[in-house]
Amino acid sequence: MKVTLKDGKLSIDIHEILDGLSESELIDLAESFSIQDEIIKRVMQQVLDGCTEDGSHGLDSPDPFRNYLPPLTEARIRVAEESHILAKEQIERMRRHMAWREECHKETSDWAWAMYHAWPQESIRRRPERPR
Repeated sequence: MKVTLKDGKLSIDIHEILDGLSESELIDLAESFSIQDEIIKRVMQQVLDGCTEDGSHGLDSPDPFRNYLPPLTEARIRVAEESHILAKEQIERMRRHMAWREECHKETSDWAWAMYHAWPQESIRRRPERPR
């Protein structure tokens, strides 16, 4: 591994480090990175758009001679195949949320109606005039 010192700063090649990790070490590292918001954002940009906002991307071309689909290609295929399932789940969540909001609104409206009718009607009729 090449380490350089320039202007008081040590530099190392991250690709060299990654290449030197065992598969299990790489998986452990990926697990710890995979839950970071910025990494999720950039991976999803690649899956949905083909590259990150900076133009970076992983391998996305199948190799028919080795019968190999890169993970990015596999992810894009999976999203395409399962998008209707995800959309259906999201729509159902939204419907449940709307039903809950309607129920909350009905409860509040019913309570306000009951409060209005619990007041003596004379006090409601004799409200002071609104100042001009």
